[in-house]
Amino acid sequence: LRAMQPNLAFLHIPKNAGSAIEDAARKLGVFWGRWAVRNHTRVHVGDGCPYYHLPIDALPEPHAYQGRAVFCVIRSPFARAVSQYGWLHYMQAYDSAPSRKPHQRRRHSMQLPPDQQSFSSRKRCTVLGLNEYLRQELSSYAAAKNATRRRQVGNCHFLPNSRFVWTGEGRRACQFVLNHSTLEHDFDALMREHGLGIRYLDMSSHAQKLSSASLAAACKKLVPSDIDADNVRRMQRIYSDDFSRLGFWPWPGG
Repeated sequence: LRAMQPNLAFLHIPKNAGSAIEDAARKLGVFWGRWAVRNHTRVHVGDGCPYYHLPIDALPEPHAYQGRAVFCVIRSPFARAVSQYGWLHYMQAYDSAPSRKPHQRRRHSMQLPPDQQSFSSRKRCTVLGLNEYLRQELSSYAAAKNATRRRQVGNCHFLPNSRFVWTGEGRRACQFVLNHSTLEHDFDALMREHGLGIRYLDMSSHAQKLSSASLAAACKKLVPSDIDADNVRRMQRIYSDDFSRLGFWPWPGG
C-alpha cells in the first residue's frame, strides 16, 4: 500500500464521482481508492471486484480504512443506473479511439466488469438500449444467491449505496456521507474541515475527459425518467434500503 497522508479515507461507491475525487486528490499527492495500490487495475479480491469497489467489510485485513475516518458519496439509484449505462459506452468509445495504443486498450478494457467486456453495440445510447441493459443486469442481481454473486454483477457497480454506508451486520462504515446532488458544497466543506486543499473544481478535468467521447455525449441525453416501469419496480426492490434509510425518492425524477 502507498502511504496515504491524511487521516481521512475515501470509500468509492461506484458511479458516484469516485474516480473524479481520486484523480483530484492524486494531483495533490493524496492517494485514495484506485491510486492507493500500485497496478490498481490488477488488484482484485476473490470475486473479481477491484478492492476499491468493495464495501469495507468485504475487504481482507489489513486495509486502508482501518483507524481512519471514512467519507463516501451517495447518489440516487436511478441516476447511478443511467450513469452506469453511459459509462460503458464511454469506455468502449475511449478504448477504440485512434489515439489509443494497443497496450493502452488492453489495460483500459481490464477495468470493464467481466460480464460487460463484450457489451453489445446495438441500440447505443437509446432509451430502449438503456432498459434492455438494466433489465439484464438487475435480473441477474435479483437472481444472485449470495453476496459474492451480487458483487459479481457489474463489478460491484450495482451494489446499493446503503451496502457501503453500513456493513452487512448494520455497523456504520462511512462516517461522512456526502450527497451527489450537493457535492460541490459538501465536498469542499469536508476538505476544509480536514485541512485538505482538494476542491470540487479540481474534478473538472475528469469530467471533460468523460465528455470527449461522442457516445458518452449522446448518453448524456438519457435521464432517470427514461427508466421504464418494469425496471423501476426491480430497482425499488433491490434498492429498498437506499430509499428507506438514505432518503432517496423511490421514483425517477424525485
